[in-house]
Amino acid sequence: LKDSAVVWVWLGGGPTQFETFHAPKESVPDEYSPVGGSLVDKASGMAFGSHWTNLIKQAPKLNAIDSFTHGDSSHRQATHWVMTSHYNKERSQTSNPMFPSHGSIVSAVYGANNSKNGVPTYVKQGRIEGEDPSWLGGAYKPFDPSNKDNLTPQVEVQRFMDRNNLLQKLGGNPVASPSANSITKFNSQALNVIMGTAKDAFNLDQENDKIKEVYGDTSIGKQLLLARRLCEFGTRFVTINYGGWDMHSNIANALQGRVPPLDKALAAFVDDVHQRGLNEKILLIVTGEFGRTK
Repeated sequence: LKDSAVVWVWLGGGPTQFETFHAPKESVPDEYSPVGGSLVDKASGMAFGSHWTNLIKQAPKLNAIDSFTHGDSSHRQATHWVMTSHYNKERSQTSNPMFPSHGSIVSAVYGANNSKNGVPTYVKQGRIEGEDPSWLGGAYKPFDPSNKDNLTPQVEVQRFMDRNNLLQKLGGNPVASPSANSITKFNSQALNVIMGTAKDAFNLDQENDKIKEVYGDTSIGKQLLLARRLCEFGTRFVTINYGGWDMHSNIANALQGRVPPLDKALAAFVDDVHQRGLNEKILLIVTGEFGRTK
């Protein structure tokens, strides 16, 4: 689909589906009953944990997929599997992904930057195992918005361009190696980003205060608002790491602290995307490396 994009919200740690959201219309067996009970959308039958009071209002626009599964209980290994769709048999090497991530593949197919404004094709917000390009090459790594201050030249534009021209002349003939090719592409990407309007995509100050309030003055609220802006500017794959779901005890308190900011931000994102007519363009995926039954 032309100009389509994915916003990938990662709930690292193994979120239990019964404390988040799941598809079955039938009640959950007592031994798996969620803390605080469930909320059920009557129209769709979609069930939510008791803290998802905002997102449940958007239930008709959502789908829960319970059929997706795999057989690995290792957090790192499972994360690599879900982030790349490939199982890595070399368990000791999961710190160096054996296969490229979904975002890196998208970046390689469409180019690392939007041709019109230089905005990065693949952007990450927080580190996720398996997010890297592996053998595709470093040119297709995700851009980290924490470096957004570097998107504006610190010298006059003409002087900046003169420096770039000098760099090109000093570079001479390129060296035919994967690392050299990556460096060349990095330089080209950097120039496209800095000289384009990409910096505006990362500027949340351009958003209406009421919109900011709806998303919430939280880290996840700002990240999802930024994700929507990036997609509007032409970014095609955005990841957001909202971890902390490795809950083995004191689950009630853990959920009470972890869910509400995400609930508010996700509900705002879904509604905002539909209000702007972007729902056919942006696919929101909320997942983790695996779920839990209790």
